[in-house]
Order: sequence, then structure tokens, then C-alpha cells
Amino acid sequence: MTCSRSRTPAPSTSAKGGIPLDIRNDGRAVVSFAKLKPVMPMPNLLDVQLRSFEQLIETDVAPEDLWDFGLDRVFGEIFPISDVNENFTLEYVSASLGEPKYSVEECIERDMTYAAPLKALLRLIVWEEL
Repeated sequence: MTCSRSRTPAPSTSAKGGIPLDIRNDGRAVVSFAKLKPVMPMPNLLDVQLRSFEQLIETDVAPEDLWDFGLDRVFGEIFPISDVNENFTLEYVSASLGEPKYSVEECIERDMTYAAPLKALLRLIVWEEL
């Protein structure tokens, strides 16, 4: 006659640091972190992205400081653009963001991207040979 042995779960013990430890029937240790109290408050994960975006679009920057950071600086680094023969030059004058077509809530509801039009004022110079 054969005798079969069944494993019974071991009682819960405590691992290092008071983390509850449970041994399953198959012998694997299961650690649950569900009931631990938070050590630190949860940081605002969007704060860095929001501040960076506000600096990029420069909502609260005085006009004389526009070249320090943001869209004007990015466009200022790219422009002027000239063709290979230097017959035409495209210069950047200014840029602005328009009003979004839909609100944040409407975009979430419609499963759309929240976007605003970017309008740039450019100057095309046509050079004539004399």
C-alpha cells in the first residue's frame, strides 16, 4: 500500500523588515506588500512635464525675455534657412499658439489628442543678382 503525503502550508512568518511572508503548497515564498504603509508621499509625476511645457510655450514670459527659452529660441536656432544657391532666404519673425479646438474633457470623451494650432510668421527674402 502506498502512502501519499500532502504538503500543508506553513504558517505565515515575517521576513526582514516586518514584510509578511507566506509559504505556498508548492514551497514558493510569497511576499505581500499590499498592507505596508507608505514611507514617502507620492510625488506629482506630471509636475516636471507640465513645468517644461509651460516654459516651452512661454505663457508667463515678458516679450523682452522671449529668446531665453521656448519656441522662439528653438525657431531662432533653426532659422534663417537659405537654398543651395542662396537665392532665397526664409527668416523667422514670431510664433504663437492658438486656442485649442476642444477642451481637455471633450478630447478625453472623443478619444482625441489635446492640441492647439501653432502659427508662425515667416519672412521670405528673394535675392536678385545685379
